[in-house]
Amino acid sequence: MQILNFNLPEYRTDKGIIYENYVFNALENNKNLLTKNYFYRTQSKTEIDFISITEEVANLIEVKSYDYKKNIRAFIEFEKKYENSFKKIDKTIINKSNLDIKNNIKYLPAYLL
Repeated sequence: MQILNFNLPEYRTDKGIIYENYVFNALENNKNLLTKNYFYRTQSKTEIDFISITEEVANLIEVKSYDYKKNIRAFIEFEKKYENSFKKIDKTIINKSNLDIKNNIKYLPAYLL
């Protein structure tokens, strides 16, 4: 990690880490007593950056430091494996500036957190 690097994000090699750190802090600061935040990785190295669980609702959150408009394979795998474990599974992709809802996935710019 580059401390004291004040370059614009497009010139940084660690911008993905910075976005993930920002989202983690936003999730932690906005959670209530019933919310638990997790990281998810399978043995085959499929991962979801964050899973925020409140009561019986799982919100799958993937963080991208650029505009991302596709589905995440890990979302599909998680839904198949845990579809009976939660009342609802929401999917959110935090990205640079794309605001949209497509195929039951919310695309949310990081600055709106």
